[in-house]
Amino acid sequence: MLAQSAYRILPAIVLVSCGGDSAPTSTTPPTTMPACIQTVVFEGPSSFPANTLLFAGFSTTMLGRLDVTVDWTFPTTPVSVYIADQATCDRRAPVSCSFLASSLTGPKPRKLSAFNVPPRSYWLFVVNNGEERDACASQVVLSSPSCPAIATVGPEPNPGTMYDPTNRLGARATSPPPSRRPRHRSAPPHP
Repeated sequence: MLAQSAYRILPAIVLVSCGGDSAPTSTTPPTTMPACIQTVVFEGPSSFPANTLLFAGFSTTMLGRLDVTVDWTFPTTPVSVYIADQATCDRRAPVSCSFLASSLTGPKPRKLSAFNVPPRSYWLFVVNNGEERDACASQVVLSSPSCPAIATVGPEPNPGTMYDPTNRLGARATSPPPSRRPRHRSAPPHP
């Protein structure tokens, strides 16, 4: 008799645990992220004399993020990296530019990103603030917003620090002292 009672109770428990007559549940389809698209817009090696500003122009074709990587030979060489819009920056007077992104100090290779950059022409400035000749290699990649950033470096705090990484001249400096005045040199054109 006990065995027969257990048998009758067991199916009732199974029906309750299955949910009975409740309405069917719907599942939400997984969200598909847009593809990460990356295009190299500038790449080039260069000789890097002491106290020299190198610059290179490049253009973008879509809204995105500019990811810049600059590497050089000697870890002791102080290098600064800047990105500026060609429409608002005269390469002959870069100290007056408003920079989209900059990196004044840090280990090699130097990496920085400029976010939500519209399609247009830009300058890449790389400064050897050291007293020795070096060599450098630069790469600028246009990345779609879905790509992870290589850095979170933002805009330069003030244009006067472009040639004065130790800020000896103060925040409103307009040119470097004669002994530190870099020579301007254009990087080879991008193919």
